[in-house]
Amino acid sequence: MIRRIVLVLVVLGSLLVPAGATAAPLAADCQFVLGFKTLHDLIPQVVGDCKTNEQYNPQNGDSLQETTRGLLVWRKVDNWTAFTDGYRTWINGPNGIQQRLNTERFSWEKDPVTTPTPAPASPPAPTYAWRAQLVSWASNCGTTFMYGHVYDRNGNPVDGISVKSWNDWGNEYVIGSGSDPNRGTGAWVRLVNKDNNPQTWYVAIVDGAGNLASQPFTVRFDADCGSGAQEVVLDFHES
Repeated sequence: MIRRIVLVLVVLGSLLVPAGATAAPLAADCQFVLGFKTLHDLIPQVVGDCKTNEQYNPQNGDSLQETTRGLLVWRKVDNWTAFTDGYRTWINGPNGIQQRLNTERFSWEKDPVTTPTPAPASPPAPTYAWRAQLVSWASNCGTTFMYGHVYDRNGNPVDGISVKSWNDWGNEYVIGSGSDPNRGTGAWVRLVNKDNNPQTWYVAIVDGAGNLASQPFTVRFDADCGSGAQEVVLDFHES
């Protein structure tokens, strides 16, 4: 009789574990940046630690980042940053952090009632020759701009590497590292405008044919020049 009970418990336990389930490894060099970092720092116990870096979803323009407790989402449709554990959502909106069910919406939200999920499974991500690293961001009530340096795998600044920046309105700019005389070898700079308005740009290294040589990095500028980001420092390192 005791043996039969033990066997039943073993069978039940095996049914509770999905076939092939394994613990997802944590990304060794992932980090939270900009709006995702702000939301994480406000509710760190809810969000948990990062599992991946922020990913841009070209299908809808959203940005996603997986964490140990769920998913961070920046929604292009209404420019709000949120976190979901699959059942509840914490959103950093006009009234600060508010919590609701995934099946609910606040009156000021513009997206339809859907549960944000990561992009469908796809082939392994391509291996890029360069990687972006956010150095810092700061408020600036004058010019909105971004700049940085390009380094080879030995950590030396290098000239002649193409840095492309673009937005969702078809504006594209390509500049070479070393083109910014004020910041020395390997430096690049992109002046966006002299207005403080919310806008999103993407930055990446491209090769001579214009193909991506690094994963695009999303830069979101804020309207509030007293506490938001209008000056972003972004470096690129050879992998």
